[in-house]
Amino acid sequence: MTGEKELLLKQFRAKNSPYDKISVPIGEMSAYETLGFKVDDTTKKKAKMSRRKNASKEFEDDIWCMFYKLGFRILNTDEHLEVQWGPNPQDTHQLDVVAVGDDAIFVVECKAAEEWKTRSFKDDIDVMSKYQEGVTRTLRQIYGAEKRVKFIFATRKCRVQQAGNDIERLKAHDIYYLNDNTYDYISNLIVSYKDSVIYQFHGLMFKDELINKERICIPALQGLMGTQKYYLFSIEPSTLLKIGFVLHRTRVNDSMAPTYQRLLVPSRLKGISKFIDGGGYFPNSIIINFSASQDNLKTEFKPLGNTLDSKAKFGMLSIPNAYGIAYIIDGQHRVRGIELAMERLQNDPSKVDNNGIS
Repeated sequence: MTGEKELLLKQFRAKNSPYDKISVPIGEMSAYETLGFKVDDTTKKKAKMSRRKNASKEFEDDIWCMFYKLGFRILNTDEHLEVQWGPNPQDTHQLDVVAVGDDAIFVVECKAAEEWKTRSFKDDIDVMSKYQEGVTRTLRQIYGAEKRVKFIFATRKCRVQQAGNDIERLKAHDIYYLNDNTYDYISNLIVSYKDSVIYQFHGLMFKDELINKERICIPALQGLMGTQKYYLFSIEPSTLLKIGFVLHRTRVNDSMAPTYQRLLVPSRLKGISKFIDGGGYFPNSIIINFSASQDNLKTEFKPLGNTLDSKAKFGMLSIPNAYGIAYIIDGQHRVRGIELAMERLQNDPSKVDNNGIS
């Protein structure tokens, strides 16, 4: 494991290519050609050679690069990382990818095939569940007891047998299943969301899990639309981004709820933040939906009294501080655009005008 920036960048450049690249003395070219390397360029003394990575190595490198692009800056340096999970000397396991972030650690087991095939992963999942607790304990001893540790079972070109119970087995052990669709979705998030992608990623990985037990309490106005209650309130974009989740039109979210929005368009953010920097504001609201079924994830409203000529009530709205509980139905560009503008204004307090969102 390393957090050295230069080493990580060097590793990223090597892993971000589908080819293994080496430089060898001219006299050793033939030996490497027998190993599958091809000559790309030569000088008087050296030969630059490359070889296509096999499916397993390429996938592990792609997952490693995914976490690097997500902003993780403590990662394993190669595929030889072994972690002690039990009391006996032989109780160790080689881990494919380990990424340590500010709030969480991710441990990934990668399985890839050269061509599409269907198979059972029962034995692989059973092994993963066996070392899960011990690896969690070891990583927390190193990086902090407060860190979340999330295990991911990632596959490429592998179909899970319909007759098996692999998906249920993964859920039972709280292991996230990342398949080809999920990988493509996260890759698109990285391109679209850039610096704020970590919020959507955490919402995907830890949906409905508490960030902490401290609830978010804000003044709000409760109204009725037919039989449905709604609330009007102001909340900081940075707070909403942590608990918010955008259900995009993608197969990854098919089982979660109706999808609401397309992926964020980065070019629109610049225009929105520039508009706000120039003194502009948005009179319309961000529309979000709280739909948690668990009691500890439900919002609570304590009225302080009715308005004089309305059935609306003013009071305090208590929101659980949890990942992915606030579905952003409309306004994701405005949320991120306002947050970007506020980040720039932090260094110049004279321009801050208590910007929030409603």
